[in-house]
Amino acid sequence: ATGTADATTFLRGDNAWAEAGGGKVLQVQKTAYPAQSSYHNTSTWNTTGSMSVSITPASASNFILVMSSDSYYLAGNGAANTSASSAIFETVSGTMVSYKYMGHNGAPASHDPCTMIGVYDPGDTSARTFQTKSYNGGAYYCAPRTTSGPDSGNIYWIIALEYEV
Repeated sequence: ATGTADATTFLRGDNAWAEAGGGKVLQVQKTAYPAQSSYHNTSTWNTTGSMSVSITPASASNFILVMSSDSYYLAGNGAANTSASSAIFETVSGTMVSYKYMGHNGAPASHDPCTMIGVYDPGDTSARTFQTKSYNGGAYYCAPRTTSGPDSGNIYWIIALEYEV
């Protein structure tokens, strides 16, 4: 291809020139959380130690990118093949936006980083709240954002980013 790239034109992978474009970020909401020491042992989605963030979309046709960074302390009390899961939910509809499985095989306990990313299509301009929840699938205990071990003292967060396509 011949031509010159500039602020509005770029060379695509197929060697053709194209107009630059695409969507734009309209707003970002972030909530940060310090470490905590609440444990749970439950076989249902649990809000112990959960994080949440709220956002109100400017347009029904926009999308929301939701991201979180957390860490879990899992202990199986010596039992093999214990596990836990974490997810981000939209709280009104109950829609799961992102999911992560964390496995653990017996002792000693493990510190598991948990980063999740998901996209949500709101369909309207109603305020939305996104919340992390964890599920203890057999671990003796599960502690989001532990205050002990290598992850103690970190700041954890959940972000909702509205973008236009």
